[in-house]
Amino acid sequence: QIDINALSENKVCELIKSMKDSGSYFDAINTINFAIEKFDNTALIKNILPILTSCYRSIGKPLEAIAAAKKYVAICPCGSSALFTSVAAAFCDVSDYEKAKKFANRAYAISGPNNSSPELMSVYSRIKAESKS
Repeated sequence: QIDINALSENKVCELIKSMKDSGSYFDAINTINFAIEKFDNTALIKNILPILTSCYRSIGKPLEAIAAAKKYVAICPCGSSALFTSVAAAFCDVSDYEKAKKFANRAYAISGPNNSSPELMSVYSRIKAESKS
């Protein structure tokens, strides 16, 4: 029962993160889509787009995660290591390990060898284990 229109971008971002953390994935997805339209801010989109893709994956919709990433990256330069890691995981979800590795490599290129997230390392492990290559 929160009026999102009255919130600042930072408060909306905090709200979205709390929704995801509490398992309210559909609410987070709806709020993210609303926030992207309302604020039209590349920095905000860059922060919340990985949450959107993660939420889609959490509800078993990896193809929607991939489509959302493609849509918003085409609109603005909002690619990030977190986003590309999530997209790589979504490609693993649909057993497309070639594309998964491509996006994992993009995430790695952004984060660098000393700053790669545990999630990215997990995606690489998954690609290796599931693709047998």
